[in-house]
Amino acid sequence: MRRMHAAGHHIASHTWTHRNLNEVNSTIQRTEIIYNEMSFRNLFGWIPTYMRPPYLECNAGSGCQNLLRTLGYHIINVNIDTKDYMYDSPATIQTAKDRFSSGVSTNAVANSYIELSHDVHYQTVVNLTQFMIDTAKARGYRLVTVGECLNDPKENWYRPAGGAISSSIAPGTTRTTTTTSVPTSSTVRDSSIFHFIQCSYVHGEGFAGPNLRWNQWLHMSQLELWQLLFTIWVLRLKPHILRNGLPIGLRILCAASFGRERHDQRAMR
Repeated sequence: MRRMHAAGHHIASHTWTHRNLNEVNSTIQRTEIIYNEMSFRNLFGWIPTYMRPPYLECNAGSGCQNLLRTLGYHIINVNIDTKDYMYDSPATIQTAKDRFSSGVSTNAVANSYIELSHDVHYQTVVNLTQFMIDTAKARGYRLVTVGECLNDPKENWYRPAGGAISSSIAPGTTRTTTTTSVPTSSTVRDSSIFHFIQCSYVHGEGFAGPNLRWNQWLHMSQLELWQLLFTIWVLRLKPHILRNGLPIGLRILCAASFGRERHDQRAMR
């Protein structure tokens, strides 16, 4: 993630364990966000001000929108979903390409887009991505970060960890950005692939999870606690199993925050 940031990518939050924020109570909603903030703090010393809710689920009735605005987040939606996770084979990736192509207007002056795809899928990396870049450029679009697409100055993309939300963002409010056709809130269900950032492991450095205060463990479910304890046990006591990389089951549980299971969201205008 540090390499991604150094290369100029816009890094945003996507919650801690990819829970549907419309289906959990306010305590779990807040925990999902704060735990992720702790990880960003440990890595960078700052916290993102952008959030794409898991499954694009965050409506007013669940309290999700109000909570995210209170915590100083832009709520980001997409208006092109390639559904690449459904078409990750040479025989089917054309469907994801078709979804992208049909969703992008040839009138680049009057339109802008935030598209959704995932770089954990092989065909997305080696096939779909270059197609999207070439198609967008051929139709007159310039590919930019989400923040640039929304005309938001770069200094607004992150805030220092540990302090107030921002001198320019009062609780319960959010910065206003302008865009023609990109939605900024979501009530749309999307069965997109899971994205966990529960802990990170770098060979030779060991377990590098967030710093949890003792009372924050009380907010974890019994299953989540057992999963985390199992992960710590494997990484601490069974390092030999990592010789050929993390087993798939453990990768699902403990996606590395150094890019192995990262979510990728591109924007263009």
